[in-house]
Amino acid sequence: MSKANKTLSLPQLDESLVGVIASYCHLLKSRLQDNWSVNRINNQSDVIFLRENEEANTDIDDRTKAKVILSKNPSDLIERIGGEILTYRISYPINSSKILGVLNAISESKVLKDSKGVNFKMGFSLKNAFSKFMHSIKEIKSSASQTIKKTPARSQNVATKIMELGNPDALKTLKVVFLGRPGSGKTTAISSACDNNILTSEVKATDTVGLLKQNTTIGIDFGEYNTPKAKLRVYGTPGQKRYDFVQNQTVDKANIYVILVDLSSVAPYAEFLHYREIIDQSGNRDAMKVVAFTHYDIKEHNMAQLSKEIRHKCNDEILTVKVDTRQKDEVRFMLNKVTEMVLDETPAHQYYAENSLFLKNING
Repeated sequence: MSKANKTLSLPQLDESLVGVIASYCHLLKSRLQDNWSVNRINNQSDVIFLRENEEANTDIDDRTKAKVILSKNPSDLIERIGGEILTYRISYPINSSKILGVLNAISESKVLKDSKGVNFKMGFSLKNAFSKFMHSIKEIKSSASQTIKKTPARSQNVATKIMELGNPDALKTLKVVFLGRPGSGKTTAISSACDNNILTSEVKATDTVGLLKQNTTIGIDFGEYNTPKAKLRVYGTPGQKRYDFVQNQTVDKANIYVILVDLSSVAPYAEFLHYREIIDQSGNRDAMKVVAFTHYDIKEHNMAQLSKEIRHKCNDEILTVKVDTRQKDEVRFMLNKVTEMVLDETPAHQYYAENSLFLKNING
């Protein structure tokens, strides 16, 4: 049976989140009952996604057959609710399973089966959704910097600082990328830092990763967290090596890298080297780099020795810390402290020289 072509619009989400949902649709297209494309031009679509309590502020096209309400009340349920048109509610964190479930539920409904689909000009194909999403991320800038024409880097930095002086309350935006093997705690860490208000791309693990955990990340996790001094855009990458191409694009132009090293794994040092190589090849070499040891409660390796080996390998230009990714306070404390160092331009070796401990440092 051939699939119908259907459209969805997400007028209240910023470009990066639209791209995340679009990437879910592309990655899961074999499991979706219809072919879904995103209308980025206007609200003309078969289905519209709306944030809770903002329905009244959005004009819904007469041809729209269904709407999906995004709720901040944590729940794993896909809830059908009453209304003039077919309406579903899904809750944060929004993951690929929820997108798959709600779109297939809508596809199965009689109201959408009877629809011929909404056509729109300049439609967006999901075929290259991920690459377009990453391109949009690279172009995300603060509203102040968007007013500055392209100039040499030094002049632009001066201009940006002048703009910041005129708006002292504005938080600087930093990009943070978490890397690590499957099960090391990337999704958990981002969820902890962002109060579960994140977009995830977790699906049920059907390969050997299923021996480590029930779900696995196949795309990008995304969340935002405001430290006292900066706004962090936090990204989590898939840990499986077959998704290295996703990692290579995600690490581009980051300000902070956090490599989660799972002490319960067989070869944690080799895993660290793998993710450091990805950063060296595709990332920002001048960014702050942190190695965070996880699962230290069931460790099979000596943290202190491993930390010394990693620091020696990196000439002390890297921070090491142990963190329980389930604990919000620990993850946020780590991000707050590292953000301070980035903004103060404090290099790792200087911090170690001035402080006997870093967070819960185990370098002994």
